Amino acid sequence: MKRLGRPWAFAQRQQRRRSGSIQKSLLAFGALVLLSFGALVVAQETPASAPAAAKESAKPATPPAEAAYNPADRLAPVLIGQMRGFQFHQKPLTLPDFSFFGPKGELRDLDAYKGKIVLVNFWALWCAPCLRELPSLDRLAKYAKETLGDDVVVVGVNLDRGDIGRPLAFMSKNKLESIVFLHEPTFSVPTKLKLKGMPTTIMLDRQGREIGVFTGEAEWDSAEAKLLLERAAKLP
Repeated sequence: MKRLGRPWAFAQRQQRRRSGSIQKSLLAFGALVLLSFGALVVAQETPASAPAAAKESAKPATPPAEAAYNPADRLAPVLIGQMRGFQFHQKPLTLPDFSFFGPKGELRDLDAYKGKIVLVNFWALWCAPCLRELPSLDRLAKYAKETLGDDVVVVGVNLDRGDIGRPLAFMSKNKLESIVFLHEPTFSVPTKLKLKGMPTTIMLDRQGREIGVFTGEAEWDSAEAKLLLERAAKLP
């Protein structure tokens, strides 16, 4: 019986060893599972802050101040031919307040055209050079509408004193239909703007500020005038 007990005891020891090994393996496996789960949680939580950082970096840069641009520098390269007479300012100038009358006698002002590039021509019936250039200015206005859309407007401000009927009749008779007609019957504009002669044409930027002035007669439907207007349409 003693000889039989030894193998049985040996088998018990082996069984205990195997049980211990199994328990250690289970503990190791459990630890591995916990570690894997923890890593997964961390991986899922970490990107949550990434979009915020991405959004921060994706913010648009602050645009430069509108006053920083120089009209003279921007438009100098296209001042050729007659358009060399256009004097552009280093900085836009704020205009005094003006009131005009529309074709039907309604009150109008130039603020209505903010957001557009505006070419404003001052003319009168007693000014022969004014009358000579108006047809070419009307053709430029038509070209601007067809080519540049609503982005550019050509305005003709009549400075004849008194009744609006006479300048309107002249516009109708000569089929000047593309220029925006305005009337200023007090002749206060030349004094306020310190115009040096007639006709005078000024250009306004999208904020309604004067950026350039042209004194005298011009062929406004010339290639160089169209090129200038196209370049001006790209101003801020």
